[in-house]
Amino acid sequence: EYFLAQAFSDSPMFWMTKSGSTHGSANPAEENLEAKHAGWHANYLVRVAERARQYWNIDFDSLEPFNEPNEGWWNLANAQQEGCHMAPRTQATVLRELRTRLQASSLTGIRVACSDENSHRRAIDTWSAFGQEEEATIDAVGLVCVHSYEGLNPARDNPARMALRRALGNRELWMTEYGDNDGSGVELATTILHDLHYLRCTCWCYWQPIEPFSGWGLLNVEYAGKAKGRIAWVYTKYWIFATFTRALRPGMFVLSSNALDTLFAFDPWIGRLVIIIVNHGCAQNAEFDLKAFGSIAEEYRLTFTAFDGSAVLKDLGLFSTLAASRRISLTMPAECVVTLICGASGLPPCVLGAPVYLVAVHCGKVAHLHGEENANGARVTLWDRQVGEHMCWRIERASPCGFWIVSCHSGRAWCDAAPGVVGTGLTTWEVDTAGHSTEVTFEPAEAAGCWYITFAQGTRSIHVLGEDTANGAAVATWTRQPLAHHWWRIEP
Repeated sequence: EYFLAQAFSDSPMFWMTKSGSTHGSANPAEENLEAKHAGWHANYLVRVAERARQYWNIDFDSLEPFNEPNEGWWNLANAQQEGCHMAPRTQATVLRELRTRLQASSLTGIRVACSDENSHRRAIDTWSAFGQEEEATIDAVGLVCVHSYEGLNPARDNPARMALRRALGNRELWMTEYGDNDGSGVELATTILHDLHYLRCTCWCYWQPIEPFSGWGLLNVEYAGKAKGRIAWVYTKYWIFATFTRALRPGMFVLSSNALDTLFAFDPWIGRLVIIIVNHGCAQNAEFDLKAFGSIAEEYRLTFTAFDGSAVLKDLGLFSTLAASRRISLTMPAECVVTLICGASGLPPCVLGAPVYLVAVHCGKVAHLHGEENANGARVTLWDRQVGEHMCWRIERASPCGFWIVSCHSGRAWCDAAPGVVGTGLTTWEVDTAGHSTEVTFEPAEAAGCWYITFAQGTRSIHVLGEDTANGAAVATWTRQPLAHHWWRIEP
């Protein structure tokens, strides 16, 4: 069972606002949080989270103190929804206060999230403004959240998505709110694809799945009266959304692709490849080149949901792959979302053959060829990152599921000179040398974006000996442990 929850606040409590209301102010473009109450708002959020843990057995992953705070529609005259205008400078103060109070509480593991702005461009402006504030503001943020209302058809704003991703670098991003009035699911499916392709978000949320009468919900349910709770209507987009949520499971890797109507996701733990295709046109053929994998299964399963509701999660059965050439050909029905599921293995952790740094997660130093040696037996140790071939490595395929880590300086690969023996220092050696294990596998670690590197022969993983953080720290084999000095990041 997988449970992930975020607590967010539409508005500070009424007595913390200038207007005395949680619905906004008479001038919705003006600041509505009393500056002296920024700490009280943070304190209120922490107390709610503490109570959730104590009485409801709910542990929140993150706390988000805002909801579309930099917009101008939180009007005192509109009592339909709570909201509070807060400019970036005020938001920054609240974020710092919230981080401080979380650190002083029993909830130190909860992340501070921000800012749930309505659009990607607004989120860029807010994040840029944070950079002008105290350094502690950016440091306080553990998660960035945004809504995806900007760029609905026909003016979909993918440049803004890409610009936000660039502005955030490698920071984790959630898309926490989206909704539309299109019951067919066309807009929903397209938005999910574009958000995953361009935002590279790790969480995607639909706003208000249940509505009393409008197509903004995935389904309509009676809110009151004798029929209270009765399902009145199920829109096709309910099944479109189910296509994504059933196929894309927590922990899967969403892979880069040049096919923007197609999503590729891979589960390395069970060796499952999922391909989701949004077909806006007539029935057509498609072919996928999957040579990035070491191998694929001989069959795949195909299901689809039609935008007109004539078929929902319909199973079309099993079809043969071109396993020897690692290709899949299929025929897609018209106007639908198609899901293809196939066994696969041997996906590399990065582009094969491209120079990369191998970063020790516990200290940020990189694996390098000690002394820039060229001979067999040259040691691999840690050092501060510098420019130079002795600092860089190439990942090359050794077998359908195995790889070599090859020095850009010497052309020799990481080597376990005593397979199976704990604590053997890491060296480099010519591949396929008898008695020297050079083939490794990459397996996801517990921390996002991190890997265990394990020798295929001997099954020992690579770690930093003694958790050392100094230049020249030894790298050696060891029994795998879920600790940061056993984890590696791969960076260009």
